[in-house]
Order: sequence, then structure tokens, then C-alpha cells
Amino acid sequence: METVVLINCGSKHKDYPCPVLEMYGEGRLFKKSLEYARNIVDDKHIHVITFLQGCSDLDTVVECYDKPPSSIPTKERYRGMMRAVTRLSQLYPLDDTKFILLTTTPYPARP
Repeated sequence: METVVLINCGSKHKDYPCPVLEMYGEGRLFKKSLEYARNIVDDKHIHVITFLQGCSDLDTVVECYDKPPSSIPTKERYRGMMRAVTRLSQLYPLDDTKFILLTTTPYPARP
């Protein structure tokens, strides 16, 4: 069984497109979560969850945005989470993978 760690994107981010690690890397909680995740798995098994982009690898280049999670409508957050689940199901067998969630933001089950 594989282990995968999913971490929050964090509120502190760059204002230009760049890899996920650079985009959120200065945030205190993101750094701590990443440090913890790296003690459990290799970087290839760490993914960052965002409401707008779904699920990204640490080296994936992402666009910047200036929307706090509280301002994103529930339906849009749900669509982002469904994109994340779809992506994860393409990468891992969901029934044979242990997912560790390091998140602080409530993710909607349904809109």
C-alpha cells in the first residue's frame, strides 16, 4: 500500500506563476506541513490541494490568484476538490492507497 500526503496550499503565496513549492513555500504552516510530509514520504508522493486548481505536484507551475478560501463559493470549492479526486485516482489506486490529509480548511462534501 502506498502512502500519499495531501497538504493545504496556504494563504501566503507569490503574485506570479511559478512551481507550487515556490508559490506557497514561504508560508509558515505550508513549510511545517511540507517538513512533516517529507518525513513520511518522498516528494513524488506529496501533493498540494487548492480549491481552484485541485491537486498539484510540488513542481507543477500554477497561476497565482488572490481569493481567500472564504470568498470562493461552495460549488466552486466542490469542483476543485472533485478535480483533485479525479487527478489522484489517475495517479493511485484509491482503494489501495493511504492518504494523509494535512489541511486546515474545510473541504465541502457536496455543494
